Amino acid sequence: MDSVGNKHPQNHIQRVIGLIGLLLVLGSGTNTSPTGAASTGSIGVVPAFPDPAIQLSKSWFLYEVDPGATIEDTARITNRGESEMRINLEALDAFMTPDGSFALAGATNENQDIGTWVELETGEVTVPAGQAKLVKFKITVPQDAEVGDHIGGLAVQKMTDEPDITLKSGGTQLGIVTRAGARIYLTVKGDIQRSLRLTGRSLVSRNDKMVLRLRWDNRGNVRATPELVEGRIWGIFGLYDRVENTDLGEIFPHKSTIKETVWPGKNRPLFGPFLARLTIQDTCVGLNPASPLPATQPMTVWLFVFFVPYLQLLVILAVLFLLWCAWQFRRWQYLIQLAGCPVVAYRVKRSDHLVGVAERYGLNWKLLARLNNLKPPYSLHNVANLYLPDARGRRRPAEVPNFFRYLIGPRTNFINRGKSHYTIVIERGDTAKTVTKFTHMPWAEILAYNHLKISARPKVGMELKVPRRQRKRFR
Repeated sequence: MDSVGNKHPQNHIQRVIGLIGLLLVLGSGTNTSPTGAASTGSIGVVPAFPDPAIQLSKSWFLYEVDPGATIEDTARITNRGESEMRINLEALDAFMTPDGSFALAGATNENQDIGTWVELETGEVTVPAGQAKLVKFKITVPQDAEVGDHIGGLAVQKMTDEPDITLKSGGTQLGIVTRAGARIYLTVKGDIQRSLRLTGRSLVSRNDKMVLRLRWDNRGNVRATPELVEGRIWGIFGLYDRVENTDLGEIFPHKSTIKETVWPGKNRPLFGPFLARLTIQDTCVGLNPASPLPATQPMTVWLFVFFVPYLQLLVILAVLFLLWCAWQFRRWQYLIQLAGCPVVAYRVKRSDHLVGVAERYGLNWKLLARLNNLKPPYSLHNVANLYLPDARGRRRPAEVPNFFRYLIGPRTNFINRGKSHYTIVIERGDTAKTVTKFTHMPWAEILAYNHLKISARPKVGMELKVPRRQRKRFR
C-alpha cells in the first residue's frame, strides 16, 4: 500500500490500494479462460513468445521442468494509453482467497515459493504511448523443489502518484490503483499425485437462484479443476432441471477451500423437496498436451434440499396474524357489549358447572367466566350467583380489560406457566364419573397422581391436581 500526498490535510486522507486480483487472468478467480485477462486499463503483460500449439500460452506462462532446471523467457509489457508511462514489474506468489479466488501476494517480500525463483531483467520499464516493451526474466528451479505445481504471476502497475479511481466518502478520499498480471504455472516433474476430495456439499437459494456450495480438499501435488459433468434435480413431479459441463473453479495443491457456483439452469423452485444428483470430475489435464496428467474417475454425489419461500411465507404469516387480530378484536368488542348489557342473577345449584350453565343458556363459557370475574380452574364452589345476559335484567358494571391485555393475557399465562398441572375443586354433585369426563383422565390415575388411596371418593372442597398433558375439553 503506497500513500499519496495529502492535498487537504484537515479534511481528506488519500490512500492507494493495489488490487491484485483484478484481471490477472484471474478474472473471477474461478474461470480458467485467459481471454483478455492479462491487462487492465491501459497497461498489460503477456508472454512475448507463446507456443502456437498451446492455447493458454497466449496469456499464461506455462512450464514443465525437472528439478534444478533454469528457464529463460520474455514478457511483453504494453501501454495502450495516450502518454508515456513508467511501469513497475514484479514476480509474485499466488494464493487462494477465502472464497476460492485466484490472487497474488501484495509485495515481493511476501514470496515464499515460485516468486523467489524469478529474476527479472529489470523491475521498472518506461513504455511510450501505444507501444510495448520486452522484459527478459529467468526462473531457477531449486534442486530440492517439491514435485508438482507451483503457481505465481507477473504483475505490472503504473508508477504514478495519481490513482486510477478516486472514491470519496464523508471526509475521506480513497485512491485505487489497479494492477494487471499474467499467471505463471510451473510443474516440477516427478511423482505426480492427484487426490481431490469433496468434504462438504449443499444446494442453497440466493434470491431467485440456486447456488451449489462445495467444500474441496486437494491433497495432491497438482492443481485441480473440477467440472460438473452432469447435474440433475428432481422434484415431486419428476425431473426439474438438467445441466452439463459447468466449471467449478480451481483448487491449488495442498489446499482446502469452499467454492460457490450459481446453478446455470433454471431458477430456484418456489417450494418443496428436491433431490439432486451431481456427477463431478477433475478435468485438469496438465500443462503439456504431449504428457497429460493421469485421468481421474468421476464422483457422484446426492443432495437433498427443501426450498422454502421465506419472504412469501413471512407475508402470509403477517396476513394471518392481522386476520387473527381482527377476529380477536371482534370477540373483544362482543365482550364489551356483553359486559354492558342487562343481566339477571342465576342462583348456583349444587350440581352446577360453569360449562353446563353456559351451554344451558347458549353462552360461551369463557365469556361467562369473564363477565363474572371467575379465575381458573373456574370452580363454582362458594359462588352463590352467576350473572347471565338477559334483556329483562338490569345493567351490572363488569370489568373488561383493554384490547392489548385481552390479546396477550392468555398467551402470557400459557408461556409463563411453571407448573406441570392444574387444579380442580370438587363441588356438590361431583362423582368419579363426572370428574373423569371433565378431565379426560381416569379417576384411578387422578388418585395415583395425587398420591391418594384407590378407595378414595370425591368430597366437596377436595382439591385435585391434574397433569396438563390431559387437556380440558369443554363441550
